[in-house]
Amino acid sequence: MKKILLTCFLALGFAANAQQVTVYSEDFESATTGTYGAWTSGYFGTATTIPDARNDFMVRTSAECTTGSVNGSGKHLQIVRYKNKTEFDNCIYGAQSTAYRPLIYKTIDASKYKNIKLSFDWVCNGQTDQDYGQVMFSPNAGASFYTIADKLRGSSTKQHMEIDITDLFDGVQQVDFTSFNIGFAFMANATVHNAPGFSVDNIVITGEKPTEIPACTTFDGLADGATVNAGTFTFAWNVAADASAYKVTVGTAPGLSDVYSATTQALSASVPLAPSKTYYIKVVPTNEVGDATGCTELSIKSNATIAYCIPTTTGTADELISRVTFAGINNPSTATNGYENFTSITGVVEKGSSYTMTVTTAPAYSLNQTVVWIDYNQDGAFSDNEKTVLTGTATATGSIAIPDIESVKEGNTRMRVRLHYNSPAITLSPCGATVDGQSEDYTINIKAKALAVSDVNKSNISVYPNPFTDVLKISDVKGVKSISVSDASGREVKSLAPAAELNLSNLKEGLYIVNLKMEDGSVKTFKAIKK
Repeated sequence: MKKILLTCFLALGFAANAQQVTVYSEDFESATTGTYGAWTSGYFGTATTIPDARNDFMVRTSAECTTGSVNGSGKHLQIVRYKNKTEFDNCIYGAQSTAYRPLIYKTIDASKYKNIKLSFDWVCNGQTDQDYGQVMFSPNAGASFYTIADKLRGSSTKQHMEIDITDLFDGVQQVDFTSFNIGFAFMANATVHNAPGFSVDNIVITGEKPTEIPACTTFDGLADGATVNAGTFTFAWNVAADASAYKVTVGTAPGLSDVYSATTQALSASVPLAPSKTYYIKVVPTNEVGDATGCTELSIKSNATIAYCIPTTTGTADELISRVTFAGINNPSTATNGYENFTSITGVVEKGSSYTMTVTTAPAYSLNQTVVWIDYNQDGAFSDNEKTVLTGTATATGSIAIPDIESVKEGNTRMRVRLHYNSPAITLSPCGATVDGQSEDYTINIKAKALAVSDVNKSNISVYPNPFTDVLKISDVKGVKSISVSDASGREVKSLAPAAELNLSNLKEGLYIVNLKMEDGSVKTFKAIKK
């Protein structure tokens, strides 16, 4: 863990009721001593290099530290002091500072339960007021931890604690029907002590299963008939009592889900909307008993403006982009933590061609990762098939091939470049928050693939001479409505009235595309080379 936000809450004990069933339990009897068991080790603080002689949680037995046992002759989880990388002292905890505070945690799947409660046994005979245990809780996979029980110390005999987690977090975080991390941490002063540190055992997490179907939810700030921006549209709804998840559908007609269909525990969804269309949105709360009935389906309209999500950064000014080079873009960015909009800068690409992307980062941490998205279908959303992961840290590079397929629309679209510190490793999203990093948006102009000589329309009309010097002749202009000449990138450089001879003396040497727009609406295309 690189950085963890701490917000403290002190929990009181609560008695479990008869409706509670066990979600998870651990007595460590089947765990191997000297390991973390099924738990994960981490730490709090700012230390980047953890010393060999450190405190850590390990599975131990009472024989290895009698006074630290919380389960008679059985096994328990106990803080121990490492002598070095492989050996540790029993019944001793070492000197410590806030730069390194050991943590051990477990991910609990409580997605089918409400009214979550935690109980456990503990011992912590700390020598001073600065030596104590803590109970930690994270509702968001470790992005932030809350201290839900603090200053556990002063006892060499087993103590029991019960915490009503749902009651503690009511109105602060969503806890019911979610997955979360539960953990234990240890704080010690700067002295080595020959005494038991923090030990825990007999961990039990309980919850209640719903007995009735949930009620329908209500939309948050979205009214029937509303007009919204096209592109990435995020809509939200409110918590429905006893709902373990929500079935979300978006369609182009009532009752359809041809645009979006998902079951989620979140209270919002981001959906790509095409410009100037009508959509129908429905959210149905659900649980193990069944689905809510009679839920309202909203009708909304998208306007012609394509909106994109704006990514955010929660950490300090770290992991920064200093330059982006791609398809004519060569931008020395301001290296500002967070999000920057450079859509006034445009790169030009052609379908079927590949281009090298180079992103320079500063500082160049070894776990930096850079990801690029191009919204090929111009729907306002960055999809996985529009993503390229670059390689390298100080300089991240990669080749981006522009697909030559119908779903890749020509014209201006959005490119997003996002840098973050990839620890712990995650699948980086184009939206949402990262702890550290920077995101930049650019405009990419997608051009049609330049026609090869073999691709030119075959017809009775011909252009000659080819190559030509100044004048290009057309064999037959009957039925031609207008003539345009484009360069190899597809940019129109000349527009002409129908004529058997075209004076192109002002054009530079190179390859040109001659388009004959016919009166019947068809277009006859020829390649011509000026020498």
